[in-house]
Formats: sequence, structure tokens, C-alpha cells
Amino acid sequence: MLSTTHRQYVLALYKNLLSEAGVFFDDRARLTEWCRVRMFMIRRVKSRFRQCQKLNDIDRIKNKITEGRKYLHGIERANNNDQKCAMRILRAAYGRTGKVRHYLLMPYIDTNPSPDYKPPEPFYAHIPHTAPPPPLCAPLQTLIKGLQNKKLEPELPESRYKPLHLGRKANLLWGWRSKLISKVQVPLPMEILNELELKATSPIVSIHQTMDGGPSWESMYGTRQRRYLSEESDNYVHLSHLDPNSRLIPRRKLRRSQSLQSSPYSSQISTKSPFSVTSMLDLVTESSETSNVIRAVHSIKPRQLRRYYQRLLAEVPCMTGLTTQKALWEAGLRNILFTSTAASQSTQRLLMGDEMPSPEVIEKALSKGKKSKASKS
Repeated sequence: MLSTTHRQYVLALYKNLLSEAGVFFDDRARLTEWCRVRMFMIRRVKSRFRQCQKLNDIDRIKNKITEGRKYLHGIERANNNDQKCAMRILRAAYGRTGKVRHYLLMPYIDTNPSPDYKPPEPFYAHIPHTAPPPPLCAPLQTLIKGLQNKKLEPELPESRYKPLHLGRKANLLWGWRSKLISKVQVPLPMEILNELELKATSPIVSIHQTMDGGPSWESMYGTRQRRYLSEESDNYVHLSHLDPNSRLIPRRKLRRSQSLQSSPYSSQISTKSPFSVTSMLDLVTESSETSNVIRAVHSIKPRQLRRYYQRLLAEVPCMTGLTTQKALWEAGLRNILFTSTAASQSTQRLLMGDEMPSPEVIEKALSKGKKSKASKS
């Protein structure tokens, strides 16, 4: 039977996680609405706590508490403008890592919807799992070749004395396919891509938004999300925060949280190696106060916010010809891979007429450069 202090500590950890997740600066990462208002990080916190609600193993409970504290400290650092933690949350929210990336990738790895499609036959007719992997759609092949610079088929080893076993051949083909799929990045829906481009550019500077760089939400993911609504599980909300029709709520202006006490199991954990994650988290000083703390949210400058989105757009590929899921398998469509012009270090970023500085500004900058070189010499 778990003690009362355990219940109080878990509730305090749960409230702090919800409070910190509610003040994150990005609307899509913070909020989502599908049948009811939810949040990307808050939904993850709720599902994790719901899954661990009936745990009785003390060792697993300690590990989950340590994981929750680590997640809480990461969100706190992100809200305090820690660039590494903030980018980690943005990548997870916009499908560069984690489950959101998996669900964005699902339409591309589904089997060919045409009625004439036949799956590949197994190498041994009586052993179904020796079948090679099915062919990939043309856009996914372009993404793998253009971004990863990898071959679609591996170089199989050649045996000197006997032919390669067909079962091992199937395993090698599937292992190579899994490696390629685990690293591929797919485009975002056009509505979300244009929204990120607006956030990544200054309101003073006019930029031409991408018109054909990804699929529309309704054609690629809308019907899939509606199908998940009938399922009584948490899977149907993994992409709901990327729905362009979702209602967004402004960021909280105050961070209301209860000070987290020390873990009831901190005294029971023996001293471990200094390289152990659990022992290192136990060294983090936690406040012993139990009163509610109200403090202002850390304000992030607009220039820093634009840099976050520019770095995120540099990891988001854009591709033409992505209209519907059936169009992924149509032959003859040309898929051109490029990067958004609002991304940082983009090779396609061109200065328009309104963005060009005046001749006086150019001369002043050149004169400053000459003076600095003369002073160094």
C-alpha cells in the first residue's frame, strides 16, 4: 500500500507539469482541440499518468517519478528560454521526432491503394515472413535520396562457398528499410507550414509564402483523424494539435505552481554511480515549501522566437506534387524537393525589392568594415 506522502508528491508533480506546459510560447505545442480543448504536452502528461496509475512495483514507480521530474525540469528550462529544451519540444510537437512524426509518416508508408497492386511474394512460399518489403511511393523515395543520400536497396553480402540464405536476405532488406524509415522527415501540411513561415519572419518584412510545398490537411490527414474519433483510445489525438481549424487559446501570463517537495523515495535510494541519471536528479535541490507560488512568465523577445521557427523550418522538407494520398502512387508526377525561404541558412532565401537596404545603409556598413580592418592591421 502506498503512503499518503506518495500520493501528495505525485499530485504536486502532476500539477506542476500541467502548469508549466500551459505557459509554453508556441500555440500548437501548447494547445490542441479535438472534441474538447487539450494540449500537446498536457495530453502527454495525462496519458503517462493514466498509464502508470495502477503500478504497484516500487522500482517502476521510482523510475516513473524520476522520468516525470526530468520532464518537468525540461519544460521549466524551455519556459526560461533554454534553446536546447525549447527546440526539443518544438521538434516533438511538429513531427520531427516522436509519435507525431510516426503519424505524419503513416500515409506515405501505407500500401498501394490501387486494386491492381499485389504484395511481393515470399522467397519461400511456405514461410510468409520471408517476403521482401513492399515498394515505396515516389515522394518517399525522393525524400530518402535527397535528404539522407542513401540507396533504397542495401548491398547484400556475397558468400564464397554457398548462396545467401533467402531468410537472411529478407531480414537484411527489412533491416535496411527500417533504418531508412526511422530517419526520414516528411513535409508538414501546407496550412501549418505557412503558419510557421509567418512566425519565422518579421511583420515588417514581406515574404512570399510557400504555395506548393506539402499536402493540405484535409486531403492527407483529415479523413484519417475522423476515423480515429470512433476509437476509444488516445491515438486519435496525436495529430489534432496540427489541425488548422483547431481553436487556439492565448498563452498564460502567470505561472501558478505548487513548490515540489522532495521525493518520498529519495532517502530510500542508495548512492549510485555519479553517471546514473537517477542519482544525478536526486542531487537537484527541491524546495520544501508547500505554498503556491505565483510568478510572471519569462518573456521571450520576438527576435528569439523567429530564430526558433527558422531553425525548425530548416528541418522541415518541402515537396511539390503532394495533393492526396492516392496521388502518392500515381506515376509521372514530378516531385521537387526544396527548403522554405523562411528557414535559417536557406539556399533559396532571396532579398526582394522591399527588403533591400538603401544605398546610404550599404555605404555606412562598408565604411564600418573598412575601419575595423584598418584598426586590426
